[in-house]
Amino acid sequence: ILNRSGAERPLVYIVPILLVWYFVYQSGIHATIAGVAAAAMIPAGRKRDMATASADLSESLELATSSLLEIQSETRQAGQADWAIKDLREEALADIVDEAQESAATLYRMEHAIHPWVAFLVLPVFAFANAGIPIPAVSAADLLGQPLPLGIIVGLFVGKQLGITGFTWLAVRLGLGSLPEGARWRTLWGGGLLAGIGFTMSIFIASLAFADYDALSLAKIGIIVGSLLSAVAGIVVLRTGTPTDPATGVDVA
Repeated sequence: ILNRSGAERPLVYIVPILLVWYFVYQSGIHATIAGVAAAAMIPAGRKRDMATASADLSESLELATSSLLEIQSETRQAGQADWAIKDLREEALADIVDEAQESAATLYRMEHAIHPWVAFLVLPVFAFANAGIPIPAVSAADLLGQPLPLGIIVGLFVGKQLGITGFTWLAVRLGLGSLPEGARWRTLWGGGLLAGIGFTMSIFIASLAFADYDALSLAKIGIIVGSLLSAVAGIVVLRTGTPTDPATGVDVA
């Protein structure tokens, strides 16, 4: 209803989202479903057209720039310190940022606002909470002899390479697409390896899939080993490749 009515203020959606999360959680359904459903209901576009938004942003930028130049001139003539000019410059830039934020979609603004909390608080706590088990001393032979951790290691380390690099190569060979300008296969391969780092989400899925403590422990060992292999191999592949051109930011052939 809020979406259809054209409400674009992020705070308007907070209370309904919390209510949906609470009732879904109390119903016994996993609360992540509420998050996915709520995100789908938040406006991902703006009601005003792009031309109007661009005109407003350009006007704000021009006004802030002209005002800043005028203020700088008056400040210097009055003999004020440079720090005063810097403060005024920061205020003008803040006005431009505010106008740019207002021009963005509600979903983007909410995502941008919670990103620091998610990246530096939620995900670390999530990772430690889901990995909080003692890891038994297991030799490499014992680990490879267990089908569960071995399958997870192969899935993360080999499966990601085949899925990302292999199918991209196949799509290019079949003429279904092409690599972006400046991209190289080695870079794509390194990205495919890094995609095998499945620590947080893999452990979360494993905790839902395995009720047995021993099976869950073996699964977590496989996840940790597979993620470490993927991380080390991906870093080596990318670090030993040809560096990027600083002028363009793309791979140098």
